[in-house]
Amino acid sequence: MAPPKFVINEPIPIRGGPNDKAIKPAVIEITQAMSEPADPDAPSFLTTLPAEIRNAVYEILFRRCKPIEILDKNEQREWPDWSDEFAEPDDERARIEAAIYRTRKTHDFDNGISLLRTCRQIYWESIRVLYGSNTFCVTVPEHLHNSDGAQMTTAANFIQSIGTHAFLITELSIDMGRLCPRDCSGRTLLNFLPLANVLWSRPGILPRLRFNNGEYRMAPPLHDISEYALHPQIPVIRLSRILHALVDQDHLHLRRYSRFERLATSLHMRFQMDSTIPGPYPDLIWLRFGSRGCLYTIFNIDEHDGNLSLSFETTRRHLTLDQLPHASQSRIMQSVLAQKKIIFDLDKRTVTGLQNAALQINRHFREIAQCCLASSSQFTVKMVASEAKTSFQDFERLRDWADGSYGQIISDYSYDTDTAPPLRILLYIDSPDTTLRGLRIDVKCFIFVTWLLRDGTIVRISTISSKTIQQTEEVYETNLQTLRRRCFILLSAMLLQNPNYTILPAPTIWIDGTGMPTKVAWVLPEAGCIRSGSDFPLTTAALHAAGLNYIKEIDNRHGENGRPWFPSSLNPRLQDTLESLWGFLRECDWDDQERLGYTL
Repeated sequence: MAPPKFVINEPIPIRGGPNDKAIKPAVIEITQAMSEPADPDAPSFLTTLPAEIRNAVYEILFRRCKPIEILDKNEQREWPDWSDEFAEPDDERARIEAAIYRTRKTHDFDNGISLLRTCRQIYWESIRVLYGSNTFCVTVPEHLHNSDGAQMTTAANFIQSIGTHAFLITELSIDMGRLCPRDCSGRTLLNFLPLANVLWSRPGILPRLRFNNGEYRMAPPLHDISEYALHPQIPVIRLSRILHALVDQDHLHLRRYSRFERLATSLHMRFQMDSTIPGPYPDLIWLRFGSRGCLYTIFNIDEHDGNLSLSFETTRRHLTLDQLPHASQSRIMQSVLAQKKIIFDLDKRTVTGLQNAALQINRHFREIAQCCLASSSQFTVKMVASEAKTSFQDFERLRDWADGSYGQIISDYSYDTDTAPPLRILLYIDSPDTTLRGLRIDVKCFIFVTWLLRDGTIVRISTISSKTIQQTEEVYETNLQTLRRRCFILLSAMLLQNPNYTILPAPTIWIDGTGMPTKVAWVLPEAGCIRSGSDFPLTTAALHAAGLNYIKEIDNRHGENGRPWFPSSLNPRLQDTLESLWGFLRECDWDDQERLGYTL
């Protein structure tokens, strides 16, 4: 179609008037030229060139003179460790450098990446140049602390990510220069397991891998160059040979743990920085199975005639308990000491069912053993009396036991052993023809001695009765808190009856074999006593209600000052008065109930 004609210098009519009779202008049609789609079966222009030219193009696009740095994206945080919200204005430069760190460390291959997507032939030809003509260096950012050797895991992830292309690599180096010095607070051991697992599945890659101490270092704000001067560099040649002995030759037979049914979770190594200088830290390997199990042992490194070999040390025949990690030590102690029934006979001064050796290793293991005993063992303390009316010699032996090392196991660890078996205190009356109702036991000192024990402690009273032809044993059990609350009721009644006697010595509290207080008597005979009547509360709810009523009445009688004064010390030898005994029982058993019942 011929192009339309343009009229030049023709008068332009005024439009919109009454005599506007102009016709519409001609429509100009412009055709757009479009290229035809390429033939998908047609060969690429690059493939028509000779192989020498194609390889030259690949060399220009993909080959680099310097090593290609491999960094983990998760480690490329844009905030340097030496900058924070309180940083000086001079540190702004460091922040800017850290913010563009990812851009500076991203290798630009121009249009090479797009070329890889053109066709399969070009992809396979160019990928060989990319991986085969370059040196890849696995490292970490210089503006972040690297205390755990993250480049070991990064190297393993890189080899896995490129799949079979890893066999095209001619040189893969792991930079050990960017590693925090040994005096860094977060410095840990090198974990070889991720890299070892990859190399076990791809054994052909190991000859191409090496460690180096290149020019890379941490940024000066993190670690000054003088810090590296004080600590020798990691012996990378020796480290490479150790890795070769572990992975390729499998001197320590660790490859079997790479299978799923024998999965190891970590393989850490600590070694001397310089093998020619003797030091206090021998070469060690840590093997960890699961999240808790861990074992380490010393191994020998034989470098005779230039050949390196590894072997477990044979001169050390026994592995002592203190060489194991804390988690393993605790598990062994739990296995040895768990679910034990331990009986202390305070009269004969004997103990049965306890592995004393576990408490005699050293202070550290004694603490572990005590915690295991308190959380899982059943303690029974046995005392014997031969009189139907007794105070068990004022419970002096029970006091000595509670203040000793065995009693401390219960008191010191009671705060975190709520689910532990309760302590059982056995009060045995070896007096024939005596029933539980006929017993009289003075428990005032018993209450003071047992104030550190858990409320769930069981008090078991037993005696022999021969009223029938055959002697029978009567047994009654109650918990310690119930026993104390029963005594509290009678003490409260005595405090209300004789308020002027509060500073007198604490009265004697007599209970029978069922744990029921029968009488509270002053030490002075003329002061009188109070006996429990038939209306004494028996159930837990009745004890609760009666105790709160007594607390309210006594507090009201003392006015705005609230509760009666009682000393901070709960030692009856220092302050043995009715006031202190009543206040002690209230503090032990009624504070939580007060908050639920009313506010002082």
